[in-house]
Amino acid sequence: MRLSLQVILVLTCLEKSGKFKPALPDLVRVFHGKRGVQVVILYLVVRVWRYPKS
Repeated sequence: MRLSLQVILVLTCLEKSGKFKPALPDLVRVFHGKRGVQVVILYLVVRVWRYPKS
């Protein structure tokens, strides 16, 4: 039996509006017209096992 590994990368934006604390402006960007914190999520899938679980 051969195992297969599937790797899924998801790029998303946690939208934010309003004022930010002084430490946060470096984390807040505009990407595809959305202002917020850009997040990269990596999913690993082996058969029916998925990490992180959705």
